[in-house]
Amino acid sequence: YTVFAASCKFKAVTIVGSLLATYINDEVKYGIASSPFKRLSPALSFSVKPISGYGGLMFRASFKDSYRMPTFADLYYLRQGNTALRPERATQYNVGVTWREYFAFLGADSYVSITADAYYNNVRDKIVALPTMYIWRMMNFGRADIFGTDVSLSLRSRFARGISLQTDVAYSWMNAVDVTDKSAKNYRHQLPYTPEHTGSFSLTFENPIVDVTYMLTAVGERYMLPQNTQRNRMDGYLEHAFVLNKDLRFRNAVLHLQGKLMNVGNEQYEVIRYYPMPGFSWNLSASLTF
Repeated sequence: YTVFAASCKFKAVTIVGSLLATYINDEVKYGIASSPFKRLSPALSFSVKPISGYGGLMFRASFKDSYRMPTFADLYYLRQGNTALRPERATQYNVGVTWREYFAFLGADSYVSITADAYYNNVRDKIVALPTMYIWRMMNFGRADIFGTDVSLSLRSRFARGISLQTDVAYSWMNAVDVTDKSAKNYRHQLPYTPEHTGSFSLTFENPIVDVTYMLTAVGERYMLPQNTQRNRMDGYLEHAFVLNKDLRFRNAVLHLQGKLMNVGNEQYEVIRYYPMPGFSWNLSASLTF
């Protein structure tokens, strides 16, 4: 990997550019090695902050030519691996805005932050894992168009020393469709195991006794195969969890205790078809740091 990068800042405007050169070659003792890979990947981004100061409003935009190499397991893992896999290449465009404001009347380190992004990715040779009857197989999709938006809200309030409340909400809409062949039955169908709607919510109460976090994860419907038929449809699901954290200090050591209550609603769902996820479960852990 060799990269050339430059950054320029003009008062409220920051511009960053880079050019990455990559050369990858595998050698194997047995079997067939994957093909060598060579690529130049440019990237350019800029941000504008109209009002100077801590926090405030910021606009940003970026362009990036990127790639994702197949992992070692993708290429060589027994039965699952596919040495004919090609790297996933993408041209990415993104525009976004961030607003953060601090509020002294809510206490020190109290703020509200909102981010919103819209993006378009043109992906070639997208790497997707699909389960067969007994094993998974890695394969490339010829070309995919991905449109999406990400919106997040974060609110933190500190009421007293050691007592604070933080809320985080996130929502993502992603339309990822196969556009390889116009004559194919799955043309412009959502890619397998790619939900169009996802969201999360968390609420954390920090206090001197024990920190408590409630988390909600929401995933919309997906399809198990390239054709978006009712037979291939998988229902969405909601999962609730609680996490308890406590740090105990002993001179130069810190004992961190954590308890998790996962899938509190005992939701019966599958992330992958025919592989059901656990119902309600709990976990206790401890770590000691010197």
